[in-house]
Formats: sequence, structure tokens, C-alpha cells
Amino acid sequence: MIGSKFPYFKQKTNIMPDISCCQGGSCLLRLNCHRYTVKPEEIGQTFFSEPPYKLDFMFDEHNNGLGVVTLACSYFWNNKEYENERPKVKN
Repeated sequence: MIGSKFPYFKQKTNIMPDISCCQGGSCLLRLNCHRYTVKPEEIGQTFFSEPPYKLDFMFDEHNNGLGVVTLACSYFWNNKEYENERPKVKN
């Protein structure tokens, strides 16, 4: 076992590995994304330089020019498993 012979490789089980966090910007997915709601490390936390979401517009010429807007992010990480990070609902 690597962790027992080489203490450098020993990992603590209760510490999350470093992830790239997201500053959210105007992304509509941000409140449900772990990369936005996680508490960042004080020193050395990495962030995306720009929020990585993408808006796509598809217009339908046969429907009076109306269209569909889709929002996607290939880095989205659902935070439904992280109850303590969900935004608090104000009453």
C-alpha cells in the first residue's frame, strides 16, 4: 500500500481535493453548481478565468422568428449532495 510506506502519498479522507472553482458571473446554473457554492481555500484556490457556461440560440423561421435558448456547462457539478452549500432561502 503506497500510503503506509510513503507518507507523502497518504491522503486524509475528510479533505476535498483541489478543484477549479467558478465565480458564476451571470450563469443561471451557478446556485446549483458545486464549483460556485463550495467554500474556496484561503490560499492557492484555482478559479476559471471566465465562467465556462455557454448560451445557444436556435431560431425557428417558421414560427414567427421565435427560438429556443439553451444553457449548458460541461463543468457543471450538481451540489444536491452537498446540503450545507446550498443557498439559503429567504422568507
